[in-house]
This record gives sequence, structure tokens and C-alpha cells, in this order.
Amino acid sequence: MARQRSSVNRLFLLVCLVLAGCSGTSQWATNAPRQRAGGSDQIACTPSGRDPHRVGVVVLRAAHTFEMGGDRPHGESARFLSIARLTDVLQGAGFQMVVPEMPWSEEHPYDRSFTEALDSVAAAVATLRAQGAERVVVVGHSLGGGAVIGFGALRGGVDGIVALAAGPDPGAPIQRRERADSIAKAEAMLAAGQANDIAAFKDINGPYRGIVRTTPAHYLSFFSPDGEMSLHRNLADWPPGLPLLWIDGSDEARQPGRERMVRSRLRPEPLTRYLVVSAGHTGVADAAADTVAAWIGCL
Repeated sequence: MARQRSSVNRLFLLVCLVLAGCSGTSQWATNAPRQRAGGSDQIACTPSGRDPHRVGVVVLRAAHTFEMGGDRPHGESARFLSIARLTDVLQGAGFQMVVPEMPWSEEHPYDRSFTEALDSVAAAVATLRAQGAERVVVVGHSLGGGAVIGFGALRGGVDGIVALAAGPDPGAPIQRRERADSIAKAEAMLAAGQANDIAAFKDINGPYRGIVRTTPAHYLSFFSPDGEMSLHRNLADWPPGLPLLWIDGSDEARQPGRERMVRSRLRPEPLTRYLVVSAGHTGVADAAADTVAAWIGCL
């Protein structure tokens, strides 16, 4: 259903681009102020007063699909590292929480499609609803952040989305360039009827490059430039009435065009916010934890 709104939303975006130049004064940007620091005082929203035990949160961690060498954490130790403080804060606030196993770990390197990954998120949402959650929010960091943007645009059925240092955007120039050979290989395998054969493909995790073994169908479901993970496409298809908290770190804020892209595409919802915290990519979830909990408390 979300894709049926695409032409209208893209037309609205085009008008924004022509009239406002996607500057900080555009209509979409006025309700998504850029704010520094991550304290709860920066959210500027009124707490709902809702019993936090009646609020459910699904948390998706960052990707860690290959061993990055050196003394960097791996396996189980890396699995929840990026969201450790975030989950502690959310639990401490009294929210119900589910952290589903997603197909972007060393143990599960894209062993399901992006659509199947969203099915897992939907199942977690349903579990929280069944446990009495009156409000459900989906939070994700890094690739988990890109996934929750996809969930908001393609599935919906939740009361808020929190994207922390969201990415990657498969259509971004660096992603197209770095993954070009693997995308071509996957497309060729699909054309040859080898959609479900396991093969080696290139993966990217910040400054690190590695190899993952998965099927071409699964690989393309995540990284096809105009596929379901596309941040540009999903923000253009964002459903009216769904609030989004997008928090970037210092690394993201320095990327050319990043802030402009986000600010120009956020819908003007009362609780939609764009913030920047003083943290590197891997530390955004930790730095933003209190802000995330405060924002959820306003829903």
C-alpha cells in the first residue's frame, strides 16, 4: 500500500525541491529542527503520561556480518555492543522490549531476505501488542536504522520509528561504487536461474570491507540501488501520521549532503525530529539513549 502513495509523495517532494531548494527553511524541515547534544531537554515534547509498561519497543542492532580483525569485538560480544546502553535505558524506563535476531550478524549474514527481515520485525510488534502494549515503537541503529525506515514506509502499523545513524543507502554513490561488482554478479546469477545458490559477495561496515556468503536473491534484496532498503525511496513513501525520530552522529553529519537529504524529506509531523549527537557512528545509540526514551515517553 505504501508504494501506491509513491507518485503523490514524489510530486510533493519535487515541489519542495523547486520552491525551497531543500534548505533548512523548507516546509519539511521546519518540523524537524537540527539540534546538537542528546539530552532529553532537546526533544521539546510533552510527556504523554502513559504507563511505560503499556509501551513496547522493538530494537534492531547494527550489522556485523564479517570478522573485522584486530582487537575489534566479534561474534556474540559484538552482537549487542552498539545498543547495550540503549537497551538498558529503555528497560530502566519501564518499557516492554524485544530485540529480535536479524539477518545481519556473523552468524546470520543475510541468510534471509530484507522482506523476511521485516516479517521478523512485524512478528515482534505483534508479540508486544499481544502482551498489552498500547503503543509500539521500532528503534534501529546503523543498518538496523535503515531497516526501521523501510519498516515504517513499507509496513507501518506502529506508533513511532527511531532511526539512529541510519544506513546504508544502497543508492548512494559510495555504495553503488563499492558494491558494483557484487551487484552485477548477483544480477547475472539471477538471470542464470541461480537465485538461491550460495556465493561470495562484498560487504561494507564503515571503513572495513569483507566478504559474506549468501544467495544473490538475498543480497539484492538488501543492496539493489533502488530496492526496499533505499532511504530516498522510503522517505518519499513515508506514511502520513507516523512520527520519526532521526538521530545522526558526528560521522553522519560530516557526510556531504546527508543532513540536507534527511531534512528535506522528513514529513512535517508534530513529533518528527532530526538531531545530531556528538558521537561516532558506533556510539550514536549510546549517546542518544536518554533522548530516545524521552521521545518515546511523548507518544
